[in-house]
Amino acid sequence: MTDDLAARIRAELRTVADPERAPGQQAYMKSAMPFLGVRVPDARLVAKRAAKGMDAATLRATALELWDAAGYGPR
Repeated sequence: MTDDLAARIRAELRTVADPERAPGQQAYMKSAMPFLGVRVPDARLVAKRAAKGMDAATLRATALELWDAAGYGPR
């Protein structure tokens, strides 16, 4: 279940991504982590849609899966 939800979230984020914004976001955050160029309001909308009807345990597991798959440190 979390694999499917994580995949849907990734796909939705890519549809609202603006690759031209990504370098500026990465520089602002002073991070080696890659950015998609997704604006915060768009990311919130994607998250809100994904969370609709989901229980807290599934959402937490999905968030951890997304974070772990990004490979940016232990939780």
